[in-house]
Amino acid sequence: MGHQMLLNRDEIMSNEVIRNGAESAYRAASYDLRVGRILTTSGEEKTTFIIPPQGMVDVISQERVILKGSIAGYATVKTSLCRNGILAINIGIIDPGYEGLISSTLINFSKCPFALRAGDPFLRLTFHQYTAPRTLPAAPSKGDEEYVQERKKMVQERFSATFLDVPQTIENLTPPLIKRVLDDWKSALYKWAPLFAFVIALLAFLVNVGATRFGQPKVSKEQLKAEVVAEIRDENHRIFEERLQQVERQTQQLLTEREHQKKVQ
Repeated sequence: MGHQMLLNRDEIMSNEVIRNGAESAYRAASYDLRVGRILTTSGEEKTTFIIPPQGMVDVISQERVILKGSIAGYATVKTSLCRNGILAINIGIIDPGYEGLISSTLINFSKCPFALRAGDPFLRLTFHQYTAPRTLPAAPSKGDEEYVQERKKMVQERFSATFLDVPQTIENLTPPLIKRVLDDWKSALYKWAPLFAFVIALLAFLVNVGATRFGQPKVSKEQLKAEVVAEIRDENHRIFEERLQQVERQTQQLLTEREHQKKVQ
C-alpha cells in the first residue's frame, strides 16, 4: 500500500522543487508563489495593475516548479487575497514530472479596486511525496517564453474584461427588438395606469353617493366600496397578466428566431 507525506519547508528546499524562489516565501509546510507577470484581458503584460470590481487578470509565477516522479504538488488559494475579495481559479493538482511556470486567473469579487504588483503572493503550494506507479505518464514541460505566449493568446481569445462578461450578457439577453417590446409594455402601463386610477376614484365616489342617497340596510357603504375596488383590482391584475404573457411570448419568439439565425450563419 502506497504512502503519502506532506513535505515540510526543509524537504521542499532539499528536493529543489522551487527554482527562483525567495527565502521569505517558504512556509512551514508550503510555499507562496509570487506574481511575475500580469496579463490583462487585452493581452498586455504588466508588472502592476489595478483590478476593478468584477475585473479579471491572468498572473504567471516568478518561480519555476520542478516535480520529480515521486512528488506531486497542490495549488490552493491565498486566504489573504480572499479576505480582500480576490479569488484565484485554475487551482488544484500539479502532476508529478511537471516542470515550468505556474499561472492562475484572479477575479475581483469585491466592490473596491485592488492593486496587484509583481512580487505579491497569489497561490500557496503544498507538496506530497508518494509511492509512484510503475509507469508514470509524461507531464507537460514548456519553456518560459512558450508558456507566456500561450497564456497571452488564451487570455486575448477567451477572457472578457469582467467576470461572466456581464455587459455582453445583458446585451445578448436584451437585443433591440426585445428591448422595444419591453419599452412598449412599459409605455402601455404608464398610459393606462392613470385611467385605471381615475375609474377607481369615480366608482368609489358613486358608491359613496349611492349608499348615502338610497341606503342599503344589509350592505354598508364601506362594504360596497371594498367590493367594487376589489373587482377593479382583479380586473387590472387580469389585464396586466395578459399583457405580461404576451410580452413573454414575443420575447421567446424573438430568442428562437435569433438562435435560428445563428445556426444559419
